[in-house]
Amino acid sequence: MRSPDFGIVAGLAILVLLCASLPYMSIGSGLIVGFMARRKKFHTIPHVLVATVLVALWNAIVGSPIAMVVYGGVDGNTGTNLMIAGLQAFGQDLMGAAFLARIPVNLLDKGIACFIAWIILRKLPENMRSLSGGKKAASAEPEKQAEEAK
Repeated sequence: MRSPDFGIVAGLAILVLLCASLPYMSIGSGLIVGFMARRKKFHTIPHVLVATVLVALWNAIVGSPIAMVVYGGVDGNTGTNLMIAGLQAFGQDLMGAAFLARIPVNLLDKGIACFIAWIILRKLPENMRSLSGGKKAASAEPEKQAEEAK
């Protein structure tokens, strides 16, 4: 195999590996926030803070093994890499350091995302907040019309 061919195959393999692993973080984050919103636990600032912690932990749990396999534990993010190096200097193994270093970064990043999602949810019209696709509102309309006709 010539070197450009090898480079193309290696690049495609890495792309497939990354694309196959990255959706788990987004899906998990969406499920956490979605379940909290469905259970009416995403309406106040304390709820948003709880969602932020849960989403940050989920992303650290899922992202650390991916960073270990794909990047050897360090991912090119200078702040995270410095924290990993510092934690290792204090005796933490690479996997533990990769996990712990991602928590503060995720708290800030996911906190902003959760806060934006909370603002959007608050600004939605009432008929779009039900999270059931309008099924509840649609099923209630015939009953209302029947009562009004009486």
